[in-house]
Amino acid sequence: MSGRPQRLRWLIVRAGVHLLALLVALGPEPLFAQTQAAMQHDLPASSSVAVTHYLPPHQVQAHIVQPDDFTPPWDEADRLNLWQHGLPTPEAVTLPINVLMLPTGARVRLAPAASSTGWTSLMTTQWSLTSHPACRRLPTLTGVRSQVEASLRSELSQPSPLSAPVIGEYRRRWVCIFANPGQATNFLLQFSLHLETRAFAETLFVCVSTDGRTFWGRRWRTPALATPATPWQMQRIYFPTDPASSTAGVAVLWEVQQPTQVRQPAGIHLANFSVEAFIPPPASCGQLDPVLALPASGSNQVSKGLNLPPYPDLTPSGLAGHVARLRALGVQWVRVELQGRAGSAPAGLMLTGRGGMLGYVDLKHYDTLFELLCRSESPIAVLGLLDNMLMPTDGWRNRQAAATYRQAYTTLTALLARYYADRVHAWELWNEPDHVNTYLPPGDFAALLVEAGAAIRRSVPAARIVTGGVSSVGPAAVAYLRQTLAALTGLVAPGAGFDVVGVHLYPDVEYCSGARPVREPTFLYDDEPTILVRLMRVLAAAGYADRPLWVTEIGWNRAADSDNPATHACACVAATLVNGSEQAAYLPQAFDILVRESAWPSTAPGVTKVFWYQYADVGLSAAAAGCGDVGGVVDWWYGLYSGIDSAAGILEPQPNRAACTFRAWPDAAAVAACLGQPE
Repeated sequence: MSGRPQRLRWLIVRAGVHLLALLVALGPEPLFAQTQAAMQHDLPASSSVAVTHYLPPHQVQAHIVQPDDFTPPWDEADRLNLWQHGLPTPEAVTLPINVLMLPTGARVRLAPAASSTGWTSLMTTQWSLTSHPACRRLPTLTGVRSQVEASLRSELSQPSPLSAPVIGEYRRRWVCIFANPGQATNFLLQFSLHLETRAFAETLFVCVSTDGRTFWGRRWRTPALATPATPWQMQRIYFPTDPASSTAGVAVLWEVQQPTQVRQPAGIHLANFSVEAFIPPPASCGQLDPVLALPASGSNQVSKGLNLPPYPDLTPSGLAGHVARLRALGVQWVRVELQGRAGSAPAGLMLTGRGGMLGYVDLKHYDTLFELLCRSESPIAVLGLLDNMLMPTDGWRNRQAAATYRQAYTTLTALLARYYADRVHAWELWNEPDHVNTYLPPGDFAALLVEAGAAIRRSVPAARIVTGGVSSVGPAAVAYLRQTLAALTGLVAPGAGFDVVGVHLYPDVEYCSGARPVREPTFLYDDEPTILVRLMRVLAAAGYADRPLWVTEIGWNRAADSDNPATHACACVAATLVNGSEQAAYLPQAFDILVRESAWPSTAPGVTKVFWYQYADVGLSAAAAGCGDVGGVVDWWYGLYSGIDSAAGILEPQPNRAACTFRAWPDAAAVAACLGQPE
């Protein structure tokens, strides 16, 4: 056969293949014919993984899709880094047809009303996409071409390489189409996923499009043989949107890509599909600021707050039970860390490269928590903490990577501030920047305040920016604040850059009577009128005398009551341990000292909020507690409530004695009644 006739034949066949594939793709054939094939990706009927209203964090992987995820293109090293941890890579795919133009059995429309949390279901199907009328099989050009071209290669000895033929993969695609509610600010794809190890990789691509052709999402890959399989996990992919850019519809694409050179069992298993849209509830508490009127205090109005972990223990009463306990305590503000650690383990994963710069915050979890806090009966305001746990990378420790890290941190910060603008209006940037575990050089901390603070303000002009609380008011912390303020002078106008100064106050070896650390609240009198005057002088000298102070952490560890040897063997912890009676007594004493005696000069705002550390008792690894030479778990009993102990039958947190004095303060008689109660 001559070269010209062979080339002509090749062109005719290729054109026919494309035409055939396009006709098939545009045809009305539903997904039901593929039920048997799809079922091999389903969970067994006995599986306990199921869609529930709220799932504990260790069973959820969250992924936020942002525009910056896709540029520049990802290199193979960064992709492999994520795949080796069982995590997906960002990817954008453009289809040759507009799937929003395809006929479907139904197009789901969302009514304006949404649930109390704002999330409304568009689709739920437990086993197969075939069971929902908005979904259909989407045969692809790749699937048809790979089969025909493979046949041609066996027939033609030297086919003309007009373009690289797609041989060696087979893709199955399903698309679900929904009407786009103009007021939705987020879309969620949720499903259960299990990846088995395979010699020849398979991939899963899950994505969303608002124009019907270009899809943005995440791609998983089956682990290589030397890598452990991933357990069943619930995946949540978020697609925050701009309501102003409303389109005719939203298309969700699911693609399974498999090799065709070999026969191997499918290694990608899927179940429990759901698609949801978030419409902000009409009620807003973004400007909420509950206060107590204290005529004798320096600031006249103060708030009592509490540090709440981002993922409280999973209990029968759930998040609603935890928030009910906060209301019973009279909590007015909570400080909540927004964690974005990758992976499914409670501690998350530390990642290198670009994978560590992606957003992994579980938005629906925080939506549920903030809605419970925001309810009209005794609403509780939120101080959102954005610290080193926001992203799963420690690039902030590396001088060469600091600017790149700060850019990614700022991008995610702006998204969160915009998304939660109707529920959160105070943001604390970083945590203890002067502490060895979370240290940022003063210049880097100043840059982070300016860049992230400006990004928040562009989205939410009325937001309050709180400086990450310094770990103490000892000489090193005071010097650190002075250096940070000096660095700010070259970045912003005089007196700009932040609204509130955060500070942490704990009994420490810095506050001693002779060689003995002062455990009692009297350590706050280490300077006149209180030790906070040290910060106020620095602020006044730099032109920030009008900035209020928020004590975002203060507390005592009552683990003197513990018989855990690791706790008492850790010198830096044991030096300031108290018992339960002392903890209950020190709490109201410290609150009184801080809000009634700390203002300096008389025109300064002084302390306007105090956040007790913390809601419930936990255990901390000896290394995390600063006891590297001690093994085991150290009791971190700062909580107003105990932790749960299922082995002992304690399924809900129980109040400690300090819970009574927290609730009673500032009523002196009620505090005395609490302290007069027996243990």
